[in-house]
Amino acid sequence: MIVGSRLAGVPCLCHVRNFDPLTWLDRRLARWVAQFIFISRAVAEGYASQGLVPTWSEVIPNAIGSEAFASPQETQAIRRRLGWSDHNFIVVNTGRLVRWKGQDIFLQAMARVADVAPHLRCFIVGEPDGDANSLAFAEELKVLAESLGLAERVTFTGFRDDALQLMKASDVVVHSASTPEPFGRVIIEGMAAGKPVVATRAGGVVDIIEDGYDGLLVPPRDSQAMAEAVLAVQADPVWAGRLGGRALVKVRRQFTLDQHAERVQRVYQRVWDRTAVRMPGHAHLIRPAEG
Repeated sequence: MIVGSRLAGVPCLCHVRNFDPLTWLDRRLARWVAQFIFISRAVAEGYASQGLVPTWSEVIPNAIGSEAFASPQETQAIRRRLGWSDHNFIVVNTGRLVRWKGQDIFLQAMARVADVAPHLRCFIVGEPDGDANSLAFAEELKVLAESLGLAERVTFTGFRDDALQLMKASDVVVHSASTPEPFGRVIIEGMAAGKPVVATRAGGVVDIIEDGYDGLLVPPRDSQAMAEAVLAVQADPVWAGRLGGRALVKVRRQFTLDQHAERVQRVYQRVWDRTAVRMPGHAHLIRPAEG
C-alpha cells in the first residue's frame, strides 16, 4: 500500500490499531507515510520505542455509536427480561476467549467475591478465536470455574449480539486483560452503559479511565486487587452510581462516533492541504470527499 501510494503520487495515511513489532523494512517505508493515526498513546509510544517517531501523527481513540448508551429505565427493563432480580449482583466480562484477555484471572477474582457476595452472578461473554490454543483455553476456563466452586455462579454465554444489553443490565463491568490492550473498546461500552468499570492498568486503558473518578484500575494478573475493586462497588451502590455517571459523561464528551469522524476528517484535510501545496498538479487526486 505504501509503495503503491508513492508510485501513484498520492499521500498514504496509516491507521495503527495494534502493538506490532517493526522490521527494518517497516521503518524505511514509514518515511513515505504522510500521516499516522494511533488509537491510543500506548500504541504511539510502543512504536516510538521501536524507533518510529513520525513527523505527522495524532492519537484518535476508538468510538461507539448511540446504541451503546443506556438509561436507568432501560437497565431495569433489561434486567427483568433476563430474569435478574434486584438482589442479584451481576458482573459481566466481555471479550474473545484468548489467554491474554485474562478470563482465568477474572474467575479467580470472582471466587474471592463469591465468598462475600452470596447473590453474585457472573457472565463471561465471548467465544474462542477458533485456533487450537484458544479452543483449549475456553475448555480450561470451564474446568477452572468448576474447580473454584463457581459452576452455579458463572455463565459462559458464547457470542451474544446483545452483549451491550448485558452490560447495561449489569452492576459492574470487568475488563481483565493480562497484557496491555491497544485500546479496549469494551471499556467505553461499559462506561456508556453508565456502569462502574474495573479494568487492568496497562496499554490504552489508562487513556480512558481516571482511577477512582470514573472507573477503577487494578494491576494486570492481580486477582485479589480485582476482587477488592468489585467488592468495593458491591458494598457502596451510591458511590458505584457516581462512578458510572461520570463514566457516561466522559464517553459522551470524548468517545462518540461523530467526534471520531470529525477528528479523522480534520486529519485528512490537513494532509490534503500539505500535499496540495507541494504537489499542486495532483490536488484533484487527493481532495477529501465532500459531506
